[in-house]
Amino acid sequence: MSGIACHSKSQLSDTEIAKRLEGVLGAAEGEGFSGAVLVDRKGKVVLNKGYGFANRKTSIPVTTETIFLIGSLTKQFTAAAILKLEATRKLRVEDPISKYLTGVPVDKQKVTVHHLLSHTSGFFSEFSDDDYDPAPRDEVVQRILASKLEFEPGRKYAYSNAGYLLLAAIVEKISAEPFEEFLERTLFEPAGLTHTGYVGQESAKGKWAMGYIDSAEWSPLNEPIVPGSWFRRGAGGIFSTAEDLYRWNQALNGESILSNSSKRKLFTPHVAESEDGRSFYGYGWVVGTTGRGTRVVWHNGSWYAFYAEMRRYLDEEVTVIFLTNTAGEVADRTRQKLLDALFAPL
Repeated sequence: MSGIACHSKSQLSDTEIAKRLEGVLGAAEGEGFSGAVLVDRKGKVVLNKGYGFANRKTSIPVTTETIFLIGSLTKQFTAAAILKLEATRKLRVEDPISKYLTGVPVDKQKVTVHHLLSHTSGFFSEFSDDDYDPAPRDEVVQRILASKLEFEPGRKYAYSNAGYLLLAAIVEKISAEPFEEFLERTLFEPAGLTHTGYVGQESAKGKWAMGYIDSAEWSPLNEPIVPGSWFRRGAGGIFSTAEDLYRWNQALNGESILSNSSKRKLFTPHVAESEDGRSFYGYGWVVGTTGRGTRVVWHNGSWYAFYAEMRRYLDEEVTVIFLTNTAGEVADRTRQKLLDALFAPL
């Protein structure tokens, strides 16, 4: 992270901060919150703990090694995979997608890899109304390419899962290996991520969290994914743990996975997300300014009962990883109270 001095008004010690955060999360646990939270402050982990149950029936508690679905946090890995290919000169983000995908119609010849990464392509968000559409890669790609653009490429921002599915297809075509295997070889293994992968992979290890919406229980291990389907490739579908995401955070602090020049592209505010000038989209990350005037890069993701969020406060040198299997009002309130307590003044 940046070496810029901390701008937070808080002068609390790590021990005092940890006590404050544990108070918030302990109270939330009493209200029904369950999840894993990890907080790093200037290179030191001040909180790394699980709360509530990963499985209520068997009373298995959540730990920082409990596996959660992370939804659209997947996009940062897809973006990193594209930049890995660029670093080896196998593509440029300025290239038109027609250079790598066949059958690109005339009206989409101006769409570039950059447009897909920054959600400025004009493609709609979803390629199907079916959350578990069984269509294979090439069928999904052609469906997306055959759709009508919502606006001229590059004209504005509009979040598009479909665009990230195309990015995953580009990675697979260039690398000549399955997308999930490319991520494993070039990102997960080098960063030491041992409990991260795609739902349905036999390599999944460890204890999974069940998902809970009120009293309803749902297991991500029972997702009806058809083998060979392009199910949310590139846009979602990844599972991970708090500790694995922290290892990823640490890898982003150095150059073992991505060079500084590649990381600058990840965190460059390429396009405005909001009209207030405080939120932009980079590549797989939201780039913003806090109410304190400090820089933050973050993203969230959700899938049914699961919600994940990763925040990197660059000037204050703070990282927050928040995972829950009880997405909803209690989790939202807990997350906000956690951030308020973390940066509140004395």
